[in-house]
Amino acid sequence: GFASLIGNKGGVCISFKLMETSFCFISCHLAAKQDKMPLRIEHFHELMKSLRQNETGQEVNSAFDYFFFMGDMNFRVDYNFFKAVSLI
Repeated sequence: GFASLIGNKGGVCISFKLMETSFCFISCHLAAKQDKMPLRIEHFHELMKSLRQNETGQEVNSAFDYFFFMGDMNFRVDYNFFKAVSLI
């Protein structure tokens, strides 16, 4: 984070309704490095939990007609190039 004083990871969400169709866009920046995968998964679940719809308690990914989740999630494929390509 900035000067090692504040964090630089998190997420932002915007939702809206256009005519009768609801949209939700989430962008996030999760922890980097291969050994941080458990932390990334924990932060993803915390983010999703914090975005539950207040009125219904619905999970955010099922509360909208269209749901988009994007950002720098920092998940990595831990294989060399040739192994990764052979699995595709």
